[in-house]
Amino acid sequence: MRKVPKRLDAEKRLRYEAQMLMDLPEHVNVLKLLYAQENASIYSYVQQFVYRTLFELIPVLTKRMRSMCKCMGQLLTGVQFLHSNNIIVHGLSPFTIKVDEFGIYRLGDFSWSCTFNDRLMQKSYGVLQYTAPELLAPEVSQYDERVDVWSLGCIMSQIITGQIPFNETDKETQLQTIERKLKEERFVESHKVYFKIKTILGRMLTLDYNDRPRSNVLIEDFYGIYVNM
Repeated sequence: MRKVPKRLDAEKRLRYEAQMLMDLPEHVNVLKLLYAQENASIYSYVQQFVYRTLFELIPVLTKRMRSMCKCMGQLLTGVQFLHSNNIIVHGLSPFTIKVDEFGIYRLGDFSWSCTFNDRLMQKSYGVLQYTAPELLAPEVSQYDERVDVWSLGCIMSQIITGQIPFNETDKETQLQTIERKLKEERFVESHKVYFKIKTILGRMLTLDYNDRPRSNVLIEDFYGIYVNM
């Protein structure tokens, strides 16, 4: 259950989030909203409960590239579903992705999400280390749903290497580290990775979001590798 005191900003944010989820059809890779309620002092909503996060499974997936491709295919399927419903997740990280007992990956926390039409009003973000560079610029002018593709690229790199690829603690240094590592192609340095996977990762972690593939293109890439590995 998520709940907030009925202060204007917090309540407005939670209502916005709950309304987006209530308007969505069900999807296997997105946690369901069960209900929302309010009283005089609290606004809250309840989502489907899944106890494990992707973060807990990273050590396992690091040793199993085929399982990693299946994971990425499911996450991209969920992201593509949200994009097709006009929603940018905006806060993807291994901590917000849930994994059920059947190995189904589900997108969970939509605290930072926004619609395509509202995106230029939403310049905040979730976990810094998974945030696309266009959102870290001093002046955020343009971006699109491919901020989510960047976040998934960071997650994929972490699964491959066991380490967060760009791991600074402030926006300015984070952006500098991203630019340096991309120039040097050092986000999966010294790790033996299936060449096609490394190529896809390079496309996901592109500094200019206009050069990043959209989620629907990447779904086919990952499932193609999964089937043929």
